[in-house]
Amino acid sequence: MITLIAVGTVLSLTVFFKIETVNISGSGMYSSEEITENSNINIGDNLFLVNKGKCAESLEKNLPYIYDVDIKRKLPSTLIINVTEAAAAYMINNGDETYTLLDDRFKVLDNAYTAGTEGLTEIRNTAFISNENGSVIEFENAESADGLGQLSEIITKLNITEITAISSDGKNNNYIVYENRIIL
Repeated sequence: MITLIAVGTVLSLTVFFKIETVNISGSGMYSSEEITENSNINIGDNLFLVNKGKCAESLEKNLPYIYDVDIKRKLPSTLIINVTEAAAAYMINNGDETYTLLDDRFKVLDNAYTAGTEGLTEIRNTAFISNENGSVIEFENAESADGLGQLSEIITKLNITEITAISSDGKNNNYIVYENRIIL
């Protein structure tokens, strides 16, 4: 009996349940080919041996505008990848007519953005160490990073849409700019 179970398990992981189809949905920014290429999943891989966590991590890192990834198996041979796209929420002026765009979790979407920034909240008075696309931005001052995170949480929780800038320069020097004219 144990031999039969072992043979069944080995066959399931080697012969059966090979990925024949990868269905991708939810992306308008990236093509299905780009998503498949960056997922680390290949046709012929075993459906049950796919590391969904590594796949999602790879997609979110290599394709910055992917916010979230949901991967499901559909027997006998289909893998379904549903992506949610990130939206820019914050910007940092790079000082050279370009901007670093961040999502609401401070992940860098674009570190050399040159088009319009209307509707984005500017982050002021905070230097960063690294702004690599696809990674969470690394601020120079950890207290500033904490302050920005707290300001962001408050803005989101209260659903305030008229904020034009936020700033954090340590524990005691934080502010919000409302409609580009009132500092709170």
